Amino acid sequence: MHNEHYMLKLMGSVRQAIIEDRYPAFLRQFFSNIYSGDKTKYPEWAVGALRGVGMDLLED
Repeated sequence: MHNEHYMLKLMGSVRQAIIEDRYPAFLRQFFSNIYSGDKTKYPEWAVGALRGVGMDLLED
């Protein structure tokens, strides 16, 4: 149940960020929060996948 609540809240935040045209900033903040601001801990697959669609998580 906890995971479902988390995912619903997360997807609501994603939706709002898209509507407000701030999805790239949302992603950067999300990853920063999850990995305590340490970009070296970001999963390579996620960095690569997002870079493939023009979103660079490692840029400031």
